[in-house]
Amino acid sequence: MCVRGDFKDTKKIKIRCTFAENKMDMSKENKFCQSCGMPMKQDPQGGGTNADGSKNADYCSYCYENGAFTFNGTVLEFQEFCRQMMVKGGYSKFKAWLFTRGMKRLGRWKKS
Repeated sequence: MCVRGDFKDTKKIKIRCTFAENKMDMSKENKFCQSCGMPMKQDPQGGGTNADGSKNADYCSYCYENGAFTFNGTVLEFQEFCRQMMVKGGYSKFKAWLFTRGMKRLGRWKKS
């Protein structure tokens, strides 16, 4: 759905067309886990699993296994847990805080 015309700078047109096509191709799959915020492309399992064994596109494999969340608690407790795990994994405390600060706005926690 890219409109092409008589333009002098075809490089810019190609970039804009590619961006528009990629934006339109985005399905309902989330780019980030709706529990912890981790990019889904970094999940080694490619997503969590539902009770029937199928992949869940909303949650990563660290947060959602066999149709249930792996962590039960409040969003604040989960934020602290994730920060600690990230620091153990080599992230600085600042980066861990930065990556978890928006967790309250993710799908799992919006309701509570």
